Amino acid sequence: PNRRLFRDRLLSALGSSRDRSTAVLCLDLDNFKSVNDTLGHQSGDELLRLLAKRLPRHLREQDTLARLGGDEFAVVLPNIAEQDDVRKLAERLIEAVRQPFEIAGHTVPVSVSIGIAISESQSLSADHLLRYADMALYEAKRNGRNCLAFFEPEMEAAALRRHEVEMDLRQAIISQQLQLYYQPIMDVSHVRIVGREALMRWQHPKKGLIMPQDFIPIAEET
Repeated sequence: PNRRLFRDRLLSALGSSRDRSTAVLCLDLDNFKSVNDTLGHQSGDELLRLLAKRLPRHLREQDTLARLGGDEFAVVLPNIAEQDDVRKLAERLIEAVRQPFEIAGHTVPVSVSIGIAISESQSLSADHLLRYADMALYEAKRNGRNCLAFFEPEMEAAALRRHEVEMDLRQAIISQQLQLYYQPIMDVSHVRIVGREALMRWQHPKKGLIMPQDFIPIAEET
């Protein structure tokens, strides 16, 4: 199933949930790019085909696995009774992907990160649920990958802050707001300068001086 059919299945699950919950899982392979880079795109395509065959074995008949694009997959889990049931299923998927794939004579080890969002009321739209699962996926990636994360409300605020920093950073580069500083590196006697460490600072016109730990990680990601 593709993105369109996934959305149809999700809308159907939300519409018939009644007193039970619907969960969405967003899955992303952690090192898919390295497979394409080292073995070629044909092997990357074969990996996706093998993955699409392996994952459904660990799902219920009523669940839907879809490919959203690239190495991104998503799962609709209708009629969920307990959150722990979703956790256990996601853990089974992580373990299933952890088993190496055999592609063109190569043993290919990969892992997967999973973000989870659960709709406990019919007021939550399909778009919101998918977006929340995607935010949880980002958190799972940030936590070291090869793991799962459930959506928490504070993730939405963090995502908005990241987006704001990213937009401001693009303007900062155009407006030359970034400043370079050199931190002296002393020898063991603290007498002689043996080198210098280059440090970046961001002089924001409204927010003042922004330290590197607040913007360098976002610069690296984007």
